[in-house]
Amino acid sequence: MSAFVDEFVEDFSDDSEAEGDNPRRRNADFLYKVGLRLQDEIHDDMGEISDEDMLRARFNTYEDAYFFYNEYAKFKGFSVRKDHKTVVDGRTRRRRFICSCAGVRERKWTNLHKRRKKARRLTRCNCPAALNIVYDDELNMWTVRGFMSQHNHVLAPSGGSHFLRSHRKVSLSNAVLAQNLYALGVSKKLVMDIIISKSGSHAAAGCTARDLYNQMNRARVERIIDGDANLVNSFLEDMNVRDPGFFKKIQVNEKKQLTKLFWSDSQSQEDYKLFDDVLMFDSTYRTNRYDMPLVVFAGVNNHRHTVIYALALMNNETIDSYEWALKTFLAAMDGIAPKSVITDGDAAIRNAIENVFPKSKHRLCVWHVVQNAITNVWTDGFVKGFVEAMFCKGPPDAFEKKWAELLIEYKTVAEQKWVHNIYEKKEMWAEAYLREYFFAGCRSNQRCESINSVVRVCVKSGLSLIELVDKLLQKIRHIRYRDFEAEVNTTMTRSAQIPNLTLIGEQAEALYTRAGYEYFFKQLLHEPSYVVNESYEDGEDIIKYLVNRHMHPNAPATVEYNRENDAYNCTCKLFERVGFLCRHILAVLKHTHVKALPKSCILHRWTREAKSSSLDFGTNPTTSCRLGFGLRLKELEEYSRDLFMWGCESVQRCTMVKGHIAAFDKGEVAQGFDETPVPENPLGFEEEPVASTPPQSFPPDNIVDPQRDLGRRGGPRRAKRKMFHQRTSTRCGICHIVGHSRRTCPSERTGVFADVPPEVTSSRKAPTCSFCNEVGHRCNACPRRRKHQSTDSPIAGVVVTDMGDAYLHTQPNGDVFWSLKH
Repeated sequence: MSAFVDEFVEDFSDDSEAEGDNPRRRNADFLYKVGLRLQDEIHDDMGEISDEDMLRARFNTYEDAYFFYNEYAKFKGFSVRKDHKTVVDGRTRRRRFICSCAGVRERKWTNLHKRRKKARRLTRCNCPAALNIVYDDELNMWTVRGFMSQHNHVLAPSGGSHFLRSHRKVSLSNAVLAQNLYALGVSKKLVMDIIISKSGSHAAAGCTARDLYNQMNRARVERIIDGDANLVNSFLEDMNVRDPGFFKKIQVNEKKQLTKLFWSDSQSQEDYKLFDDVLMFDSTYRTNRYDMPLVVFAGVNNHRHTVIYALALMNNETIDSYEWALKTFLAAMDGIAPKSVITDGDAAIRNAIENVFPKSKHRLCVWHVVQNAITNVWTDGFVKGFVEAMFCKGPPDAFEKKWAELLIEYKTVAEQKWVHNIYEKKEMWAEAYLREYFFAGCRSNQRCESINSVVRVCVKSGLSLIELVDKLLQKIRHIRYRDFEAEVNTTMTRSAQIPNLTLIGEQAEALYTRAGYEYFFKQLLHEPSYVVNESYEDGEDIIKYLVNRHMHPNAPATVEYNRENDAYNCTCKLFERVGFLCRHILAVLKHTHVKALPKSCILHRWTREAKSSSLDFGTNPTTSCRLGFGLRLKELEEYSRDLFMWGCESVQRCTMVKGHIAAFDKGEVAQGFDETPVPENPLGFEEEPVASTPPQSFPPDNIVDPQRDLGRRGGPRRAKRKMFHQRTSTRCGICHIVGHSRRTCPSERTGVFADVPPEVTSSRKAPTCSFCNEVGHRCNACPRRRKHQSTDSPIAGVVVTDMGDAYLHTQPNGDVFWSLKH
């Protein structure tokens, strides 16, 4: 302590005249400066503080006194809690801080009858250690009136104070970091590990894992304290203020409970106006604590990336609910209906599309169709023939021929109800009936499923509505960032592959986006294998060319050229389905010495100019000061990172940086500073600048949160684990008799079932193998099937079908599996 006194006596000796002739005031200021110095180097010099030094300490506020005493307790090895205070005329005049071991637990809690939980361990032992402070009106400061440094218990060992309660606190920066990481789907345990790694040690983190979990849970509860539905509505209204083109619609029932919610921002609406030809429509379950299905409206842009048009939440999946969603979508998109729609085949969705989009071509997702075929008709070979008929590239007559041959080969399957029902919908899934309709190369709604999968990864035990909306906005921002990256890559890079038709290839590369050119380049690679065998005129303006693959003259494709409008049409219908010229038309262009792609053969939606306006992902410096708390913190951390990196290069630099930070006086800096409060985003930590217009208030009638006891749909819920006394008796998997397992089954040793009483046998039928038709085992455990699979090559005879976003592999025995494109 003497070292500090000697140092500060020299500093204050010259200023004694300026302070006036008040020794008491001068002594108080002197001791207060000593207290500040002690707080600056609290961990190095707390051991030098004596009881007399504590009695002479002065503080501006009692919060400063508590902070100083708590740091003193941290160095000594005990915890502090606030005790008695005296309030006079509305002002606090006395405060008492005591050791956390002061007092004793009341007997009614120690002798509690019918206790449900185990009693917590005792921590209080009447410890007398305490610090009493009073407010001195003459000094306008808090002075120490009493101090007791003795304890009647063992203090915490060195380095163990961070486990004590008053020294455990989740800092604001760690709270912001934890919320951001948890919002991205990082588990709580991993969040704590990241904070420990960032701080350097468990002690430097300042909190335990339980403290962090409790703080994160409190933040979630406090966030929706005024109602989850109200918070979502307020947040969407605030987005409407920032984005004038934002569209939102909410529906409530007679109890004012939220039943339906729909929203779409101006960027999504602009994307739909540019790429309104294909709409993928899908719903998913268990994305929120209210079990409201999430409906995703998605499409494909010129980079062949997924683009989100709108999102909706509904309380059920009836025809009326889907019609409401589709009509609202139509109203948000200025009444523009899509040309084609892809869904999973749900009956309610199908009927709603027929009523709202009567002129749109409806297609069923091929993935769901194949999965339904595997589930309903598990017969070896049928699924393979079903897939071949589905992707038949010929006209409808060719499909009908393949279908008839398939039913003749599998007569038992032909009588099943599912086969009849799926045949009635053939125009919605058979390629022969869909080859003249544009679907942008999409055969499934897996783009919607990919978004749903991202949401499912983040869902743990059920999200609130505002958390779900936050995660969806993060996904949309990520999708748009990928589009911006693809646009930059398209502009700044060129293909290294040299096409066969050099002039047409160069024109296509300058015309199409990077992804579009890669798709078109595949047709350029196959073009040399095709030749024009014959050409003839069919009328005054029509010329037809017969194009076939080299050494395959029996399967020609017919290319029709119209002189009047300079248009080409091929029987493969690739341009009608996808929007790119096929290899047959390219062969005709080479045969007729055409050096450039005709305008009629260029689909504008795949070109670079299809989306003229690009997104700006930079931060506007003029609006950075109006960002939310989270982004302001990130911005300041970014600015200070260079300073910290410079300070870490040597001990002297580190000491200098610490000294500047310690000398920072917020009161002096903020003096005369006019601070205008910025309205915060309801989400707490914003991701976008806030407009100058304040957010709209809640509607006069608050919206009530949806019900949470709705019936579930989708996959089955996990069965609750039963207690031991609730479990049923063991049933054998071989003879299906209750009382033993297949490991101890007597029939396995004797091979007889004659003496088994009928009352103990199972009422269920024994399983029948669909491969060998024998009773006693299933198809996946059939020894004959395993032998058959081991003798056959897993590669020979496999049919690979391009599904747009994935490949479907069909083995000779009927098994199918999927592989994603890279």
